[in-house]
Amino acid sequence: MNWQKNFILAAIGVVAWLLVIEWSEFQAKEEAKESSFVDQGVQEIFEQPGSNDTQFTFTPPVPKDDRSNFTKASAIEQKIVTITTDVIKVTINTLGGDIVETKLLNHLDKMPNKGGKPISILTNSNGNEFIAQSGLIGNNGTDRDGGKVRPSFSTTATSYQLNKGDQNLDVDFIYNHDGVEIIKRFEFKPSDYQIGIRYIVRNLTPEPWSANVYGQFQRDSHQPEMESSPGMAPYLGAALHEEDKNYSKYDFSDINDEEVNTAIKGGWLAFVQHYFVSAWVPPQESKNTYSLRKGPDDTYLMSVTGKTINVVPGS
Repeated sequence: MNWQKNFILAAIGVVAWLLVIEWSEFQAKEEAKESSFVDQGVQEIFEQPGSNDTQFTFTPPVPKDDRSNFTKASAIEQKIVTITTDVIKVTINTLGGDIVETKLLNHLDKMPNKGGKPISILTNSNGNEFIAQSGLIGNNGTDRDGGKVRPSFSTTATSYQLNKGDQNLDVDFIYNHDGVEIIKRFEFKPSDYQIGIRYIVRNLTPEPWSANVYGQFQRDSHQPEMESSPGMAPYLGAALHEEDKNYSKYDFSDINDEEVNTAIKGGWLAFVQHYFVSAWVPPQESKNTYSLRKGPDDTYLMSVTGKTINVVPGS
């Protein structure tokens, strides 16, 4: 592909990874590495979707005093788009292009004879909130003014289906602003719980264009709405791959006590609830900045921000 015509801005993935059996093994293995850490990346469990040949660095999303309101955008000019594969059903809001619900179609919250329904990992219903946000911040970013301004994307349909025999499904969310076309592409594959997110920017203006990609989980402290075995108290909270620690856990009380900020090459950001994990996996060869912080009321913001990307005029 000629980068001067189609500039691939970023590929950053959110993973709703099912670990019914594997989770306990993964957790034990990662915790065992803490005392003698060797950087092996996250390819054992988290595979990065899409291209990773674009490098990032950190630019703060919004001023410190405003950033806790980063997700409180207006509800105007938005619609809901659903994408269904053989294993997941994903709901995306065109305002910001945020993933507001992910259902695991082959895994139920109860036994079938008790009326079990597909488990929702990401959700924004019944007073519970756990959504995966992503966007562009910085000089020419589309997410501005502390999250009060979010892009309103357009799509060709409101429902998409990955049919049997299809090898992939790409769903484009399109936004045009002042001579710049931005495509936010969601990438799906059969029998895969990974969702690739790729930005394609066409800068047809006479001025250079730049922005940073960010991925963020916004969640309240609710307990997952699924059954647990008696006497068990599975971990609920965030996990990070850090410079000197392969697997670092931060529950809500940890984040309440102190904001977490770290910057490393590669890395990943996960949120673990019961035996399921959702994770942002940015490009592994570049330096990314991670943040865990308490927002207003019962809101927690867990984010990763990448390097400034520059697109020359007329690309």
